[in-house]
Amino acid sequence: GVKRVQMAADAGANVIVTACPFCMANIEDAIKVAGLEGKMTAIDLAELVDQQMVRPAPQPAATTLGG
Repeated sequence: GVKRVQMAADAGANVIVTACPFCMANIEDAIKVAGLEGKMTAIDLAELVDQQMVRPAPQPAATTLGG
């Protein structure tokens, strides 16, 4: 894992994305061992999709007149 993390860092990556929970744990550990904590992160594919989704602006709450 450390070798792959270092290869990603050498290529200019600051994020590694995976859909595998086991891989996520290994990558997070490898980032720490490689001394890249704070410079590189590992995220789940679903998190990446969530971060990139365009959401409509919130609508103001409806109010009633006359209470």
